[in-house]
Amino acid sequence: MFSIYVLWSSKIKKRYIGSTDNVVQRLSEHNAGRNRFTKGGMPWILVYTEQYSTRSEAYRRERFLKSGVGRTWLDRHLPDLRKGARVAFSQRLMRLWRKLARSKVKNLDIGDLCFPSMCFGVVR
Repeated sequence: MFSIYVLWSSKIKKRYIGSTDNVVQRLSEHNAGRNRFTKGGMPWILVYTEQYSTRSEAYRRERFLKSGVGRTWLDRHLPDLRKGARVAFSQRLMRLWRKLARSKVKNLDIGDLCFPSMCFGVVR
């Protein structure tokens, strides 16, 4: 059996989507820092899995979940994790805004730094 899995990092407020034939072993590899992306977000927790009979089916589903429509599907099915990711994004944006505000740039507004669709949790 092959599986797709979704991991969550509370540290960096991000999801990671992957596929494997052994979810338990793969999760331990992520938490041991053996993956470049997941190394900085340890510890990772397993929040979702699906089982498939072939590797190609699992890979197709993994690719779907990594697409825009797939991310929207995950947002609907794992709503608590989506909120955390958006809050973290707006916090990074605010740190950038404060840093730029302290620089020599004058008359800087939060709207100058992002498109409205990207400013989650920021009220203008």
